[in-house]
Amino acid sequence: MKGRLEAKVTCPGWSGTATNATHGAAAQAWTVAAGDYFPGDLLTALQTALNAVDGPGWTVTASWGEAGTGLITINCSSTPWALTFTQADFRTFLGLAANIGSRSTAKVCESQSPSVWLPGTHYSAQYDLANGEQGAFFTDMRSTRSPRGHVQTLFGNRWSEIRGLRWEAVTQAYARANAGNGVNTAFELWWQWTQLGEADGGMHKVGSPVRLYGNADSSINSMDCRIDGLTNSDMPMTSNGYLGLYRVEIPSLVIIPS
Repeated sequence: MKGRLEAKVTCPGWSGTATNATHGAAAQAWTVAAGDYFPGDLLTALQTALNAVDGPGWTVTASWGEAGTGLITINCSSTPWALTFTQADFRTFLGLAANIGSRSTAKVCESQSPSVWLPGTHYSAQYDLANGEQGAFFTDMRSTRSPRGHVQTLFGNRWSEIRGLRWEAVTQAYARANAGNGVNTAFELWWQWTQLGEADGGMHKVGSPVRLYGNADSSINSMDCRIDGLTNSDMPMTSNGYLGLYRVEIPSLVIIPS
């Protein structure tokens, strides 16, 4: 499995206008309610907002599966249709270069959302992540032993954690931000955007929560986590001296308690 990583987005209440044949030339104002959303949920919220004011017929879908392109597609069955965004940040999240003018076909966004990372290669983990295994239990257990051999053990907390999740042989375009493909596929960009909080408009906080999909084709066994210990983007080469392939490794993913 390749899996997928999504980082939670802070939406301040993005808005815009939509038109289609249902309402003629009358532009309908839409708004996605302010809140924190994982990317897949944010696409659903946009689709719901569009259909609420200018429906039916709007769809907002993403090719984020195991063999996905990474791109989002927007369409409306009531043609012609058009869509504008008041805030450029929302367009950036979607991978759109500009507002969508009047058209009668689906619009595939030009770039991948920087809030989502598709690795392009299979991961290695000591847990069955695709079938819902959420790492191992770790604790703060401590023990002391007396000179005569009496052991006193104290335990207060435990948590679930995935350690050493890695993707081997990740191509340069999917690893390094300076690879120059221009479509936001790089892990390094995703890390800067979502974990350093360098996203446009502040849509990601530092250390944003992450949703891990062990199987990118299924949301059944996804898990919400925090990344711990990933303080740099210094990815080792898979083959020493060859700059085309890299290892992407996350030292620790701590499962967020329910």
